[in-house]
Amino acid sequence: MGRSLEILSKKHLFITGKRGAGKSTLLAQLFSGAPALRTLARPGEGVWLEGPGRTLQVGRYALDTPGIPGGMAPLPGGFVEGGVAALEACAAAKGEWVVLDEVGYLEKDCPRYLAALDSLLEKKRVAAAIRKEDLPHLNALLARTDAWVVDLDRPFPALG
Repeated sequence: MGRSLEILSKKHLFITGKRGAGKSTLLAQLFSGAPALRTLARPGEGVWLEGPGRTLQVGRYALDTPGIPGGMAPLPGGFVEGGVAALEACAAAKGEWVVLDEVGYLEKDCPRYLAALDSLLEKKRVAAAIRKEDLPHLNALLARTDAWVVDLDRPFPALG
C-alpha cells in the first residue's frame, strides 16, 4: 500500500530503458490522447521533433564525423527556433498531461530548450521517455523528487 501512495504522490512519470525497451510503445498506450512532442528518427537522414502544429529537424546523420555519438549531429537551431515554441505550445495545451517522446542527447547543448523543458515541468504533468545515457540533463531529470521513474531494464524493484 505504501508504494501505491508514493506513486500517486508524484507529478510526473518518466520511463527509461535501453533502446528498443518499449518506452515509446508504453507511453503511446498510456497517454494516447494527450498533447505530445515526439521524436522521429529517419534512418540515413536525421531526427525530427513532431509537436503541436510543427515538425522540425533537430539532428542529422553524420557518420563521417569523428566524435559524433551514434553518428547523429545535433542541429541546435531546430531546438531553439521550433523546439522551444513546441514545448510552450504543450504547456498552453488543454489537459493535465503532456507526453515527451523522447528526451535524449541531442538537446544537451541547447540551454534555451532545456529551460523551456524545465518550465513545462512546472506547468504540466509530464510523461516522458528518457534516453538511458549518462548526461547531466538526463541524470537531473531522472533524479527529480516529483517524478516516478520506471526503468524498463529493471521493471521490478528488489524485494526484501
